[in-house]
Amino acid sequence: MKCESCGKKIKIVMFKSFMGEAKTGGDRYFISVIEMVSKKFDVEVRECFPIKFKNHPRLFSIISIPASIVCTNIETFKLLKRGYQVLSGYFSGSIYIQQSFNQNERTPRFKFLFKYYRLIDYVSRFGKNNTRLMIYVSNFVKENCRLKKKGINEYVIYPSIIDDIPDSKYSDKEDIIVTVSRISSEKKLDKILKIMENLPYPHYLIGFSTDKLYLEKIRTQLKKTKIILDAPEDVKNDYLRRAKIFLNTSENEPFGLVIVEAMAYGALPIAYDSGGPREILPKEFLYSDEKDAEELIKKYMAEYNEKIYNEMRQRAREFTKDKVERKLYEALMKTFEISQTAEATGGVEK
Repeated sequence: MKCESCGKKIKIVMFKSFMGEAKTGGDRYFISVIEMVSKKFDVEVRECFPIKFKNHPRLFSIISIPASIVCTNIETFKLLKRGYQVLSGYFSGSIYIQQSFNQNERTPRFKFLFKYYRLIDYVSRFGKNNTRLMIYVSNFVKENCRLKKKGINEYVIYPSIIDDIPDSKYSDKEDIIVTVSRISSEKKLDKILKIMENLPYPHYLIGFSTDKLYLEKIRTQLKKTKIILDAPEDVKNDYLRRAKIFLNTSENEPFGLVIVEAMAYGALPIAYDSGGPREILPKEFLYSDEKDAEELIKKYMAEYNEKIYNEMRQRAREFTKDKVERKLYEALMKTFEISQTAEATGGVEK
């Protein structure tokens, strides 16, 4: 595709800010964005992390993030001068997707590190903000993390990691409850103890651990919960296929990708009344405290039927990749003045 005003081909470089497998919802969405944008644009993916530190684990753990910020910003400025558009986790790039961080993470240590990294970011880009396109993953994120810069294009585009609604059957459903989550304190998994205390249904917690001490605490507390660590995708999906209820414990989630995944398999989500889930779920699926969550689970486990199963899957269809692709293309085309003719002809104007 070409810029309508200058006639140059639009090339996009995306900086990958994580190493190895994409585990978190944000990382998985980044991979999804690469797949979607690559269908119509010339996309190159690069790593934020300096290659030379990879073979030195101790050095890498100490300075990886600051080095990543500096190297990414320096490289971004070079790319912009050469006519590329750049998506990274920093404001040196021309495209920024604001996924936010869970507000529960704002511990004193987190606040200190956040300020430290932000200072390094600001200094390494010489205080310049090159953002031209700002995408927020929910209205909640836009309200709480809005970029204060004039003359930029802003869009709220709900994220997606779902290609299509998966094959499953209502007859596969069982009276079980599933939670899929990163196992760390900010996810508020302690709630499960009180929520499940008087419920007779099996509960499965599927995820990966980033906090060994918290994992041991959860293992000790949640006697009625079966914890499944580092489950392959097919195993996780099998539990979602069988579950009638999906329980989400986190508060102030930017969006809640795993909630949509659960609905795609027909599971009814019960989520805390805040953040992104408040935008994408009906009020009657949201709880205010542990007792409220318990009552909702009792109610919907008893009422669950094929109609609810089909309604959940239909609701998930609103968040498939094809819906997101169209909005991403529109945002990119308007921001970078891509002509409709170039879009229709695959980037070659007649």
